[in-house]
Amino acid sequence: MPQQKDWQEEAAAMLAYRCPRYGRLPDLDLYMDQVLYLIERILGPFAEPGEKTLTASMVNNYVKQKVLPPPVNKKYNKDHMAYLIVLCLLKKAFTLGEIQQLLAVQRAAYPLDRAYDVFCDRWEYALGRVFAPQQTREGQAGPDAAQRDLLDAAVFAVANRVYVQKRLLWQGRAEPGQA
Repeated sequence: MPQQKDWQEEAAAMLAYRCPRYGRLPDLDLYMDQVLYLIERILGPFAEPGEKTLTASMVNNYVKQKVLPPPVNKKYNKDHMAYLIVLCLLKKAFTLGEIQQLLAVQRAAYPLDRAYDVFCDRWEYALGRVFAPQQTREGQAGPDAAQRDLLDAAVFAVANRVYVQKRLLWQGRAEPGQA
């Protein structure tokens, strides 16, 4: 039964994760290597084994595609850090174009600091829903609960992606203020 204990520890770590809020991001301007180091530390729990969460070429590509504002004198500030944290998490499920649209929707609703903090709140909520399904779903215990939870997570991931794609498409057709 060691695998079960390992899974329980992993799930507990995900439930305990707290995304740094905007006010706790570094107030100092950072060079690329410092940004990469901090992003790895912040988002390391979500990386696949051997996977780099962020590379310099990814950052340069995000700037080139105007998803990320350009650095000032080769330095990145807390706004950049907030964007990069969101980008690195969302890129696991969405295309860069979809992420750009999602960011634009959030930025239209809130200033950057608030939009980022709302994202962090929702990320932690989602982790709780996914990694503690027995606490959020009623009456589904049983010998196949773990397999059902895994399947539920997979189908909800796809359903949520379809929802986001449809909603962004609708949002693009809606008149301003109708979203």
